[in-house]
Amino acid sequence: MSDPAQLVVLVHPASLCGSLMFHYAASSSLRAAARDNRRHLCDEVVRHPGVPIVILGENGDEIPEVPEVSAAVNHCQAHGLTIEAGPWGSELKRAAAKIHAAHPAAKTVLVTGAWADRKDGCVTTVADALRAKYGNSAAVTISAFAPSLDSIEEEFAEAFGEPLPVKTTPRRSTRSR
Repeated sequence: MSDPAQLVVLVHPASLCGSLMFHYAASSSLRAAARDNRRHLCDEVVRHPGVPIVILGENGDEIPEVPEVSAAVNHCQAHGLTIEAGPWGSELKRAAAKIHAAHPAAKTVLVTGAWADRKDGCVTTVADALRAKYGNSAAVTISAFAPSLDSIEEEFAEAFGEPLPVKTTPRRSTRSR
């Protein structure tokens, strides 16, 4: 039985599949590190003592292709809450509001998944929205295993002594909403 005072929120797990490997394509050692990190992230979700919550976004068809991601998503769906939300800030904030409404008494919330960019990553957006909802009543943190496009650029520079040859920031969709 999960501890209702603790939550673990897995944001956009499909992005931990193809998107993650695409952004780490510059180096086989960085890809290996990304795979190890993904395994730790998924294990953290499955082993967390709290209520597991998954926010599903686009490209869900990639999830079954990566066993550890599939296991983490299945765990959340079997033992917690599943929410659909795209990558837009307004959708992610609505997802955070649903989490707060379903679990208003939570005391700790661990947010993980993709991406934890400093300014506008989906993980960061959800964590910030949950902090606003819970205020001082819950400690909301971002997992150390949540990948960040910011860190990819830093890791490449550290590994190769030069900046990435291409910008890693994904393009904004031109679809109308």
